[in-house]
Amino acid sequence: MLAVAIQATAGEFTLEKLDDRVVVRDGEELFTEYRFKERHPCLFPIHGPAGRHMTRRWPLAPSADHPESQDHPHHAGLWYAHGDVRLIGTDLKADFWHDCHIKHKRLVDFEKHAQESALVAESAWRHESGRVLCTDRTQITFGRSNGDRWIDFEIKIMAPKDKTLVLGDTKEGTMAIRVPETMTIQANDKKLRHLSKGQITNSEGVTGREAWGKRAKWCAFHGPVEGDPAVIAIFDHPKNPRHPTWWMARHYGLFAANGFGKSFFAKAPKGSGDFAILPGRSATFRYRFLFQAVDFDAEEMEARFNEYVGSPEDQP
Repeated sequence: MLAVAIQATAGEFTLEKLDDRVVVRDGEELFTEYRFKERHPCLFPIHGPAGRHMTRRWPLAPSADHPESQDHPHHAGLWYAHGDVRLIGTDLKADFWHDCHIKHKRLVDFEKHAQESALVAESAWRHESGRVLCTDRTQITFGRSNGDRWIDFEIKIMAPKDKTLVLGDTKEGTMAIRVPETMTIQANDKKLRHLSKGQITNSEGVTGREAWGKRAKWCAFHGPVEGDPAVIAIFDHPKNPRHPTWWMARHYGLFAANGFGKSFFAKAPKGSGDFAILPGRSATFRYRFLFQAVDFDAEEMEARFNEYVGSPEDQP
């Protein structure tokens, strides 16, 4: 076991490396854990600035005290995966959203990156045959500012040296979190729909179920968590391919940025959302997850987005 205490601008964070996870604390409080031996690496649990639990607990930590819809067992915490990954010139195709596993390989220079409130990990996206279709290098940075907690997630997807990698046109993906039951618009479990008191709003002013499949630079779920107001927002960085992204923001609580499912979201020809990465090349995607313990305010969210993306000269 290895623990590294670090002093960040936003406050003191501690990253503790265990056999199957990295535990991240903000002062004495648990912020989150990077669990790298689940079916795909994920962050769970995640606690907001008021200590509230900001993801669905099931299936990783079900609790009788917190009834939740038990659907989509692959929706676990906060994660990155995609449902249509294939190599051109082969018959290799894999669904990493539902079936195939993304295998953690290693943490990179843990002590060094921990000094910057971050961790860097490498993973292999492995086909059921054992063939690695691609690899990733992910940097996750933790912070606190203006009373909020945030997580910056940057993932570099790398194609093999000899084949073109395609992230296919599907709505099943990609940068995702499953929100608490009380933040949903309508729970999947009919017996729990009385708990659903949430709303969805995006940067273009679209709300509710209409936010699904729409393009926007940010999107937010907001509603009560354990009786208090809360907000979960995802920011799509302007340097991301196909910014502003489409949003797989479902009424029952799946919340995902997906820049690939064009035929589903925009009613374009099938396959028009395919995204190719040439042999030996890579593509990088950047997002911020913002967790607030306040009532939602669109103007405030816009200000937080602008803080994340920086000055105009830093944008493409």
